[in-house]
Amino acid sequence: MLRRWGPDLGTAVFGLFLIQIVAGLVLSLRYQADLANAHDSVVQMHALPLWKFLAGFHYWSSAAIIAAAWICVLCLLWTGQYRWQTRAIWWCCCGLLLCAMAAQISGNLLPASQHDVRTAVAEAQIAGGSPIAGDAIRAAMLRGSEVSTATLGAWYFVHRFVVPAAALIIGTMLLAAKRGVSKSSLIWIAALGIGACAAAGVIGAPLGPKPQEFDFASGATRPMWYVLPLHALLSIASERTSGAGWIGSMLIPSLVVLCAVIAPWSSRRGSDSPPALGRLWALAIVVFVFLAYLSYGGRVQPIDREPLLSIPSASAPRQPAAIDLELARLGRSAFLKAGCMNCHKVDGEGSANTGPNLAGAGKRFSDRAWLVSMLKNPAAVGLSRMPSFGRLNAGQLNAIAEYVRSLK
Repeated sequence: MLRRWGPDLGTAVFGLFLIQIVAGLVLSLRYQADLANAHDSVVQMHALPLWKFLAGFHYWSSAAIIAAAWICVLCLLWTGQYRWQTRAIWWCCCGLLLCAMAAQISGNLLPASQHDVRTAVAEAQIAGGSPIAGDAIRAAMLRGSEVSTATLGAWYFVHRFVVPAAALIIGTMLLAAKRGVSKSSLIWIAALGIGACAAAGVIGAPLGPKPQEFDFASGATRPMWYVLPLHALLSIASERTSGAGWIGSMLIPSLVVLCAVIAPWSSRRGSDSPPALGRLWALAIVVFVFLAYLSYGGRVQPIDREPLLSIPSASAPRQPAAIDLELARLGRSAFLKAGCMNCHKVDGEGSANTGPNLAGAGKRFSDRAWLVSMLKNPAAVGLSRMPSFGRLNAGQLNAIAEYVRSLK
């Protein structure tokens, strides 16, 4: 049974993609792809029952596609269908999984809510943490230094044209490799579609508040459920060495994709029995995802997308204390020793790819006690990608906080 599940689920994913493309085209009739009006146009859709249902279906169907694509790949691994004899099916199903992730990530910005805008900044910062080409990657993703109409237009183009075109090509190749659509595939499409319709009717598509000026350059947000395993890899790498987050978020996933591409060659002359290596990989993926949600699940953005914490207002007392220049001097030394420059830039020094540029941070972060608590537990204030510095003693934390306050 599992041997049929993989290819049939792959076909079902393609079928849902076709439905999604049609739903997206209908939604585009009311959507305005400019940052000033995008959120308002989605709010107007949610005010009309039919359009609200269609938006909800589009949202939940995307979630169903991602889940089905992952199950499909796991089934292929478990049954050994990643080998040379079934390489076309394996490559196509892996390609559809990548298309599903790309569609979700590029489409996440389109409602242009507070969380969506901050998430786009966070994703650009993560990609920008890559060595050598980090600056160019971040600038290309944001089309500048922060989220703008140009950013939204670029992501909308990828979501509306690039990803659907890739899915159509890969899905057609899968159908050719499978030689048609099975009855089981149609049942899967119906089941997943009905589930998406039920979620759309009961829950609907979540929509957070409209972004404010601060949000367009802020990456202070929580990860969505579908990227939590990647967030776990990023956090693990960052906690080991400051600035090494790109290893978990970029390098390791790229190596996994490379392994998926070359997997058929590794068993070109193998036997027909399901290899233990494939099952080991499947189990490893399931265990890692389980542990990732167990360890970092509390950081996931809730479904209602409540307003995010506005860090500047949360850390700005009415009468900030005067700067202790000697403590700030010691704080700069502790700041450098802690490796903060691996993620941040200050007065032209360091790297602003992974974290925000701290020039002028003292105008926004003026409460030393708040800064100290943030350094101990960044995730508590929405800075889910920033590693904790709770290992530092109280004197070091206070000094770093004072240094940040001094950056006017």
